[in-house]
Amino acid sequence: MWMMIASSFIVPVLMFVCGCMFKRRAPKKINCIFGYRTSTSMINKETWEYAHACFGKIWYMCGVVFFFISMGAMIFSYIINKEIIEIISITLIVVHCIAIFVSIFAVEQKLKLNFDKEGKRI
Repeated sequence: MWMMIASSFIVPVLMFVCGCMFKRRAPKKINCIFGYRTSTSMINKETWEYAHACFGKIWYMCGVVFFFISMGAMIFSYIINKEIIEIISITLIVVHCIAIFVSIFAVEQKLKLNFDKEGKRI
């Protein structure tokens, strides 16, 4: 039971921490190991920094919101019926994973709206 409760908070905490890091500054060099790495974000330094700033803001907010949603859901399920903690926890983890993919599409959309295919601002 406690492992399921803890697992409900892993993604929101990681989103919050990465969001804080990326919204302040992108990794110094464009690389294939760490950071928001898509073909659009890696065109040049400007797209790299813009993508990380957008991604950081989205993940920061998602991390905060999902942390409190997870906390409320876990407290509710613990008080009402401890047997549904597993179901609620798995549901939260699925929602967190969906949010990760949606945030990628949101950042890519912002990049396409602000930069052309060569990485020049529109």
